[in-house]
Parts: sequence; C-alpha cells; structure tokens
Amino acid sequence: MTEEGNMFMVNEDQFPHVILREEAADLSALKTIDSQQAFLEQRGDPVFVASPIACRLEWQRSSSEEKPAGETEVNKEDVTGNVFISSSQILFACEDASNDVAIGATCILMHAMTEEPELSIYLQLQEDGCETLEATFTPLDSNMCQDFFNALCKLVSLHPCDGDDDEGDEMFGQEDMIWAPASRGFGTDAFEDEERGATDDERQAMLDRLDSILVVQPEYEIQEGQFDDPILDGQFEDAEESGDQ
Repeated sequence: MTEEGNMFMVNEDQFPHVILREEAADLSALKTIDSQQAFLEQRGDPVFVASPIACRLEWQRSSSEEKPAGETEVNKEDVTGNVFISSSQILFACEDASNDVAIGATCILMHAMTEEPELSIYLQLQEDGCETLEATFTPLDSNMCQDFFNALCKLVSLHPCDGDDDEGDEMFGQEDMIWAPASRGFGTDAFEDEERGATDDERQAMLDRLDSILVVQPEYEIQEGQFDDPILDGQFEDAEESGDQ
C-alpha cells in the first residue's frame, strides 16, 4: 500500500484485506450504468449479484469497543447507495463519494441476516490492526436481502482463514443458511480473544446482542428434547450384570 497525496493507493491483490473509504475506494466508475460493466470487466473481478442492490448503510463502533481518545465518532447516519458484491470486496457506491466504501472479504469477522428493526444484513468488521466496526446494510427492496446474503456467503467462502477445517466450512458456508459467521469461525475471530483483552462481560454483551438480532428459520430451530435419546427397557442391564461379576 502506497500513499499518493492524501490518498492511499492499493494494489488489486490487497483488495480482500483492507477497508477503503472515500477516494481510496475508487468507485467513481460505478456511479453510472454505462461505466459499471467496463469498470468490473477491467478489474477482472466477478460479481455475484445480477444487478446492484440499492441499500441504506449504517455504521457504528462495536458495542465492546471504546472510542480512542481524540478520534472522531463513527458516523451513525444512514446513507443510501448501490451495493456490488465481487469475488474480493463489498462495494458501496454513493452519489457523494465521501460515503463510498470497499470492504475486503477477509475484514468480515461475521455476517448475519437480521429482521430487527427491518430485514437487513449485519456485518462485524475488522481491518488488521484497527478497531472492530459494525455495519448494517438495509436493502430498499426487502426481497433483495436473501440475494445479498447468498452473494455474501460466496464472497466469504472464497477467502477462508488459514487453519479452518472442512467441517466448519461445511456447516457455515452453505448459501441457504439464514445466519453464518464468516469463514474464520464463530467463537474465535468473531469475538475479542483473551490476548486482546476481552472480558467475560464483553463476550456476554456481544452474545446477547447477536441473540437479539439473528434470524433463525423454523427448520433450523432446536426443539426441547429433540436430541434426547429415550432410555429403553433393559438398556443397562448387561452393564450392571458385568459389574457385579
């Protein structure tokens, strides 16, 4: 990454690993329909949605994070723009370039579909060495939320974290899951670990927050007693007899 004037210049191979804002995101070509296709073809970066998804975006600092001294607060105002999901980034292009953002795939700690206060896509993000942020994308057409989530699952599955096992990828990488952590895995990078100073209270606060926003389809819910095995008559008789001998 190099700095040219006041703007950071990023090589394409770094796109999945950084969060770029404003001019650094370089999304001006996505503002008009005529130039969108040429921009995406030039980058050679496949797009996972047939057309851009109009969304509102809200940013906020993670509930377990404290604002560093002297740093300005993250903008919590909703901004509207078009979302493109490529094989390396989420691209959010607005009329006002100061709200443009390109989110690299490996910066996504977890992603979820939520329904409170309305059907949305919730992300927890962290760029290497930076604070944890939360972003909520709310499609203006709620029917596009599932398409957004499916494309997001594809993006994340292309950038697994080193050390992920196949079982975890199989469980959480399926496109029809209503909520899935990113490929890094739930319970590891999705939360602050002990070496980074997270407390039990902070972890519990995050779990409570996730529990309040995640959507679970009825077929995925576990019913009480669903996995309790009934005790059959005589099941333990042989074991008792062996112990008496």
